[in-house]
Amino acid sequence: MKHALLATCAVTLAACSHATVVQEGTFTFRGETYRSITQDITTGDRTFQRRTIFVGARRVSCSATDDADCTLGVIEATKSAGDRGA
Repeated sequence: MKHALLATCAVTLAACSHATVVQEGTFTFRGETYRSITQDITTGDRTFQRRTIFVGARRVSCSATDDADCTLGVIEATKSAGDRGA
């Protein structure tokens, strides 16, 4: 029951939100430059920004306005890649 409710909320939110602006760019951490995409997402009367950073085959989703959030995501993604021997 709990999973059905969560799935319904996710579908409802996805149906009511859309990306209004998409910008490609880069994110640099420890001398490495990663491709990134920043999206302005509108949900109802609220707009926020999300950044997706491509770390090898992994995608890191983080706040476009908080580089510390993105840095932590990149650290986790590179740590996970190292754990797998990649």
